Amino acid sequence: MARISIAQPFRIQFSSAAGNWKESTIGLIGKQFRLLASQYPRLYLVSVFCFATLGYAYLLLFPILFLISSYAAFKSLSSYQSLAIEQLLIQIIVLVISAVVTYRIIRFRTALPQSTVKRTRQPSSMLFELVDDYVRHYQSVKINRIVFSSDFELDIVKTPRWSIPIWSSTTLIIGIPILQCFSVTRFQCALARRIGQYSRRRKWKGNLLYQLRNIWSLYSENGNYPSFGYQPVCWFFSVFAAIYRIISAPVARTEELAADTCAMQLFSDDDVLDLITVQMACNRYLEDECLPAMQKMQASHSMTADGIASGTVSLICKLIHSDRMVQWVAKAGSAESRLDDALPSLAMRVQNIGHTQPRMHVIEPESAASIYLAGAG
Repeated sequence: MARISIAQPFRIQFSSAAGNWKESTIGLIGKQFRLLASQYPRLYLVSVFCFATLGYAYLLLFPILFLISSYAAFKSLSSYQSLAIEQLLIQIIVLVISAVVTYRIIRFRTALPQSTVKRTRQPSSMLFELVDDYVRHYQSVKINRIVFSSDFELDIVKTPRWSIPIWSSTTLIIGIPILQCFSVTRFQCALARRIGQYSRRRKWKGNLLYQLRNIWSLYSENGNYPSFGYQPVCWFFSVFAAIYRIISAPVARTEELAADTCAMQLFSDDDVLDLITVQMACNRYLEDECLPAMQKMQASHSMTADGIASGTVSLICKLIHSDRMVQWVAKAGSAESRLDDALPSLAMRVQNIGHTQPRMHVIEPESAASIYLAGAG
């Protein structure tokens, strides 16, 4: 489920500046990789995998420089031969810089995702049982934490446990709008497709490249006020993560299509088609109409962030139960994926599960929140 920010609409990437990106250097690189993915898919995967390893290489660069410069300085100081003072100074400067940056890299820890909503109702035991059932069925990665957000999202986030992203903690993020606006079947299907995507039975390379889209951006956080000595890492990943996000979009779309296929292990193709149709129509409604209006309200200070979140949830629920949904399904069907977008187009997703047209079920009266949030009834 793609993340659509509600509480903080100004954080949406590629909104008003989307057209500018297509003409930028990074946009041009993305176009070339998209072309490569369509013509030579294996070469594309190898290229993205090699590019992804540059992130690991950069994090290891400074520790390696520290070891090399330490050895060189020791050899120089212990040598009986006369040394050029310039050479010794260069070795000491490299040693100090690499030592400071290495220390900051070792101390660096990414923050785990936190709940961003003030909940008066706790998740029921049925929600945890449902997650456990899906994890067992798909033989998926273990879910370490479940948190709730005010955004229109249902996602699994990998957070590195160490400064090098090798071992990670897995967090399931459930947007309250999903629980309140989706029927029980739609929510279960959305949860199954996301957990199934992280099945250990699937090929790990594509899923790893998908995860790194979010992981690399973590290393550029707090870019305006980085800790002393961390600036080289922050500056590098602020550019590297943006480029990687663009060039990895085709493999991310393949992963999203695979997630739709995984959902059909537990749900019928009609159920998956219904989820895809509603999800894509709601995404289009949020981006084109709802959030721009909320941005104006937030800019004029006429509505708080909590008010925007609750108001948007109400609007989404009304949309799903109204005749206007047909209009937004049509708009979603004619829209193309942006250059950096992980979600394929509606047409691609529908065709992937063996259908030709999007379609919705008859609306179920009971929301997922009535089952999976305690005291919701």
